[in-house]
Amino acid sequence: MSVKAKATSWNSAPFPLDPFHSGVRPRADGKSSAECALTARGAVGWVRPMIDPSTVLSSPAHVVGEGYDFGAIRALLGGDSGPPNFVIHRDGAILGLCLGLMWNPLAEGDPAEVWVGRKGDLPKWGMTLAETAQPLPVYVRREAGGKWIFTGLHQVTGNSGELPEIQRRLKPPVITGISRIVFLKRFPEAGTLPEPKASSL
Repeated sequence: MSVKAKATSWNSAPFPLDPFHSGVRPRADGKSSAECALTARGAVGWVRPMIDPSTVLSSPAHVVGEGYDFGAIRALLGGDSGPPNFVIHRDGAILGLCLGLMWNPLAEGDPAEVWVGRKGDLPKWGMTLAETAQPLPVYVRREAGGKWIFTGLHQVTGNSGELPEIQRRLKPPVITGISRIVFLKRFPEAGTLPEPKASSL
């Protein structure tokens, strides 16, 4: 099936979007504050639907396989500055995930797994993640102090709080408490779909 998309037909986005791999970022008031989408070259960007048509967003896209600083990720996605840092969040909604392999060793698996901790309000965020329907950009840090590697858009496919599942994943002394396992499926890169027609922008 051929996919044709132009930026002018998707909220004046400055890059060609893949309509199969986009999602709405919800706000607390139930309205959409942004849409995330993969470009034809596997990058991610946020497109705000309620903008002045005479303006175009200039936020840089993040490219699959490239590394970024945590602050740049949070700024791009529009997240709040408060913890926890494994979820980029705003107004109680999850906008993206930053997963260190030390705490989430299967974050690059198929399916990817998020091992949510038990301290503080982490279990609450784990439930929020489990109930998140829209695609989420996922970043993985492979070594302490390293960059966060963008691994693409993912969608929650399931979760488990069953004790036997959790016990099989405990890795003392590093990982000693897991409240919930959330499973993610990565969307195919948009570059595997037919290339959109070139935009005149």
